[in-house]
Parts: sequence; C-alpha cells; structure tokens
Amino acid sequence: MIEVYCDESRQDLLIRPHSQYDRYALIGSLWIDSETRKVVTRQIRELRIRHEVFGEIKWSKVLSKKKKRFFEELIALFFKHPEVRFRCICIDSYQVDNKRFNEGDGELGFYKFYYQTLYHWICGDTYRIFCDIKVNRNRDRLKDLYRTLSKTTNGVIEFIQPLSSSDTPMLQFCDFLLGLTSSRVNGSVDYGTIKSDLIQAFEYHLGRRIGPTGKMVQKYNIFFIDLKCREDQSE
Repeated sequence: MIEVYCDESRQDLLIRPHSQYDRYALIGSLWIDSETRKVVTRQIRELRIRHEVFGEIKWSKVLSKKKKRFFEELIALFFKHPEVRFRCICIDSYQVDNKRFNEGDGELGFYKFYYQTLYHWICGDTYRIFCDIKVNRNRDRLKDLYRTLSKTTNGVIEFIQPLSSSDTPMLQFCDFLLGLTSSRVNGSVDYGTIKSDLIQAFEYHLGRRIGPTGKMVQKYNIFFIDLKCREDQSE
C-alpha cells in the first residue's frame, strides 16, 4: 500500500496576476508505504520531544535558529529512508494561459497540473492519496481527479481524501520539503538565514544543487513543465 501526501506552494500564481517576487508555482507529493509511514511518524515524534518542537511543522514557520538542529535532523530523516520519495512539479506562471487551455478556469488548470504531479509515479500498486484541505469552487474536483487517474493509470486508486495538515505529520513533512524546494527554485531566501542554511544542508545530502531532474530519478524528483513546447495544460 502506497500512501501519497500532497501539498502546493504559491498556487495563487496560477490564477492571479504574476508576482514580481515569485515566478514558479509548485505542487508536491510525498510517497511512502504504510509500514514505513508508521516508522517515520514515530521518529518525527521522537525528534519533536528531543528538541522540544511542538505545533505544526511548516516551512513558513522555520524562523528560530534554536530549532535549526531539529530541521537538520528532519532533513537527514528523509534521506535515511530510501522508501520515502518526493516528487514535485514546477509551473512557470509566466507561461500559464488559462483562457486558451482551461476555458478561463484557473481552478481547472490547477487540477490538471495536480494530475501531472501524480500520474507518472502511479504504477502497478494500490494507492491512497491525501491532500491538504482546500476550498474549491467546484466541489467535484477531487472526484474528477480520482476518476481520471483511475482511468489512465495501471495502479489501483483506493481514494483521494482531503485531510487537515495540523493532524497529519506526513502532510507537514511534505509542506516542509515543498517549501524548501520552492524557496530555492524561486530564489526567495536571503543568504545567511536559517532557511538558507537548511537549503544548503538539504543539498549536501542530495549531493547537488536543487534543480530539474530526469524523469527516472526516484528519491527526489523535480519536473519543470515547459508550456511553450508542450500542451500539458490540455491533457
């Protein structure tokens, strides 16, 4: 049983006017089998107790240098378990054209990109997909995503279920990894800050700078869609 925990970063860039500071919207997914999830959840709980870090783990809350060691060990934990994988899709908001590809519906475009995030890694297993609670104008977005994935992949999708991130450690883990990735991709972190240090720590474990990866890279996969060359939005 593979569990997939999903989150998004700067998704408003896909709908609203482009930000002068950020360019890329990201959709991320943490892939973990159910048995490993139990182990990792316990280890995160142990880290929290040892470092006295409580409350929700979010990249946006990485502010105190007193908690730097906790986040460094959280990064090490990700690399400790080969079974824990991360994939995200990066969308250049300057290239998004909802009027042309999504009938002017940015929410529809968002879920098309969500599909692209998941589709390429669903293969021959049974999956449970969890996403952070999101208020949609169209209440059937997750049902439509479920039906489309079920029809177009050879995996078994048991369900796609929204959960509160405050109660779900793996959603928080995904948020942390996605926020770290988004900050590097968008160049939005100043050198010398705790976030900058954590990005460097992550890249030390990774063995390279965060950036686009090949399709077959399994541990930490970043896919940049080039909408000028492809029509991913119309799939």
